Amino acid sequence: MTVVSTKRLELSPLTPADLDRFIELSDAPQVAASLSFMPHPLSRKDAEHLVTEGVKGGGPLLKIVLRGDGRTIGFAGLHPDEEGGAEIGYWIGTAYWRRGYAREAATALYEQAIAQGLRPWATCLPSNTASIRILTGLGLRPVGHRTSHYRVDNSTRELLVFAEPPPDED
Repeated sequence: MTVVSTKRLELSPLTPADLDRFIELSDAPQVAASLSFMPHPLSRKDAEHLVTEGVKGGGPLLKIVLRGDGRTIGFAGLHPDEEGGAEIGYWIGTAYWRRGYAREAATALYEQAIAQGLRPWATCLPSNTASIRILTGLGLRPVGHRTSHYRVDNSTRELLVFAEPPPDED
């Protein structure tokens, strides 16, 4: 994925030089609790693997950078699947919550998926009301459930699956 710019953000490929900032922003219990692939505490070895390899089966990660000062504030991914879809994923460091950055990044990923001819979709925990608002604001709707293993506490959790609603049948 090439660089994607929005009014306030730039999404670009994550590199090994971003490792320390990745650990700093991702090693928060509130972040790990929402991401199935994120262990907590986040070891340097696990972080290096995520930075260099991305999420298993999901491809490389992107950093979300404030355009004004170049600070990385979070991470994201647009992960094409085998059915012509692309999973949208994002997380913002807790110091940057409630400023609309997640919505702006998710919108950019959604638009990128559409531009690539892919059907955007996402998952989130039913308790993650902020992500539910973001996803429904994009026009995605709950279309089902799936379970996922969470590394943070070695549990299996049920997730809501969001996608564009099927066209109305007349």
